Amino acid sequence: MQPELYNIILPAADLRPYVRRFMYTNAPEPVDITITPAPTGFNYFGHVISGSVAAVADGKKQQLTSPFHFSGQIQNQEISVRYSGRFEHLVAELTPTGLYRLLHLRGEKIHGRCVDVASIKPELAEKMEQQLGSLDTDGDPVQVFSGFLRDLIPDNAGETEFVDTAVALIEKSAGRIQVGDICSELDVSERRLNRQFRGIVGIAPKYYARVVQMNIVIGMLMSDDKAALTELAHECGYYDQSHFVKTMQQFFRQSPREFLDSDNISVREFIAQSRVLDRY
Repeated sequence: MQPELYNIILPAADLRPYVRRFMYTNAPEPVDITITPAPTGFNYFGHVISGSVAAVADGKKQQLTSPFHFSGQIQNQEISVRYSGRFEHLVAELTPTGLYRLLHLRGEKIHGRCVDVASIKPELAEKMEQQLGSLDTDGDPVQVFSGFLRDLIPDNAGETEFVDTAVALIEKSAGRIQVGDICSELDVSERRLNRQFRGIVGIAPKYYARVVQMNIVIGMLMSDDKAALTELAHECGYYDQSHFVKTMQQFFRQSPREFLDSDNISVREFIAQSRVLDRY
């Protein structure tokens, strides 16, 4: 297996409605690493402090031209990301509604994309360049970025209606709740729930529930790769092992064994840990 790439840092309490965790790396030597991201259910807001990042989505190259970027929800896209050079990278993994509540940016706008902040929010990019363009090498990049995000917290956060509650219901059920049951609980139509959820989070509630379910089982697999697949499948709400294997191949284009045997950094750092925070 390859060494860990990112360090995980939890945000201060006042940022937690918007940020789940910070992920920071400062490679001591030049790198040339390609990862294949998979769905986590979250959007990302990042700063490439040094080095370069290039993404390929469904065969189309997305070369970042500025250090500040958004990375949206992954659904059916085939995506690879290449990190190269003397690489230093800081990224905020946002809560499902954090992108909208903090920046008034709808998740559907960056779905399946890795884009420069300037192409979506030019005024924000200019502000980032002024405040973050040349970080003090003796300072703590996470603290500096936290302060920048703290200054962005609006007096009136973006209105997410019932979406936060729907997210909470999905997370509480470990992804097993039916969309119809969410609608009954919230007293909204399925059409309205789907429209609002997809617009703000970037994916539909049914798919978000699948992501939660899969991420939980991946975390379990990574913590005990000798566990019986049948037992894990049932414990995580899959009908049987074949149903689980089919779903996993749809998400990762690999069988469970191929997945565990692969040297995919993003597996451990973006997927296996993605629901650990929700247990505390």
